[in-house]
Amino acid sequence: MHTWTLLLLGLVTLAAALPEKLHQLAGEADEDEEGVDYEDEPKRPYSFSYAASRYYNGAPDREHQEQRGEDGITRGVFRYVDPRHKVQEVVYFADEGGFHVEASNLPQETLAVQNARLKHQELFEKIREEHARIGAERALLESENTDDEKYQ
Repeated sequence: MHTWTLLLLGLVTLAAALPEKLHQLAGEADEDEEGVDYEDEPKRPYSFSYAASRYYNGAPDREHQEQRGEDGITRGVFRYVDPRHKVQEVVYFADEGGFHVEASNLPQETLAVQNARLKHQELFEKIREEHARIGAERALLESENTDDEKYQ
């Protein structure tokens, strides 16, 4: 019983001291990160790759390779087996111009997608015209109200 009391007393003491220590550690972390702009840091070269399987001791069904060179451009490829058991491959690179992808499974713009896009554009234009009309009516009403107030 005496051991449990000492253990409990030690835990209470530790818990009472812990918030102060956590505050000190948080303050140190804030000081380290303050004023750091990670976008200005040089892009360091690196390389990694892995392969994985969904099954224990199974053949890999996904893999990823990526590297960044001295030029700061990141290049990579990943492959995976899709639900139809077809291997899909995505090759990419990222540079100052953004993220660029070439893949075996990029969406294709079908006739249905083209029709939906056209319908969306038509509806958007109709809504834009209606909002412009409403804005013009409000502006006219506000100017009439302003004119009425001038003559009163």
